[in-house]
Amino acid sequence: VGTASVTVGPDNEAITGTVQEFVDKFNESITALNDLTKRDGLLENDSSIRSISTFLRSNVFNPIAGLATGIESLRDIGISTGVAFDQSAVFQLELDADKLTTAILENRDSVEQLFTNSNGTGIVDVLFPFIDGATGTTGFLNERARAGGSIDRQIETFNSRIDNLDRIIALREARLRRQFLQLETITGSLQSQGASLAGLSNGLGG
Repeated sequence: VGTASVTVGPDNEAITGTVQEFVDKFNESITALNDLTKRDGLLENDSSIRSISTFLRSNVFNPIAGLATGIESLRDIGISTGVAFDQSAVFQLELDADKLTTAILENRDSVEQLFTNSNGTGIVDVLFPFIDGATGTTGFLNERARAGGSIDRQIETFNSRIDNLDRIIALREARLRRQFLQLETITGSLQSQGASLAGLSNGLGG
């Protein structure tokens, strides 16, 4: 009964929220990777983990060809590393929501194609396969962490070295003990000879 008016249109706020979530998750990942590989971290200077961080940081601002004028990378839609420069700070992204909204209103298709496009050159098109390859069941991280993986093999190698060192130390200890006993025997013999000589000397003197 009656009439109703329904307006169907894009939800720009939802798009902005999704992009903000991308920024937040990216920052969480970079922070976690940095915490693992920093000095005294659980995986200090681990090359595999550092390679993931390096890949993310190196490719997140990749230029994308063929988009609308003025849009080439995530910087052009309001994603940046901030205005302050601190060489010691952990790499982090920031989102200018107003700039993103403007870009969405003016060049919605180009904003989408920055993240994913039919040519497979979007930021998500590049980052996701790498992350999926690193963390998947056949990825290099799983190959290291699984039972019988490279970490287990390293542990076995170190344990074998420890066992070998224990045997070498035991042999060295046994040899030193034998040498000590021989020295004690020689010392006792020399002391006995010294006493005999002293007695002989006294006898001759008398």
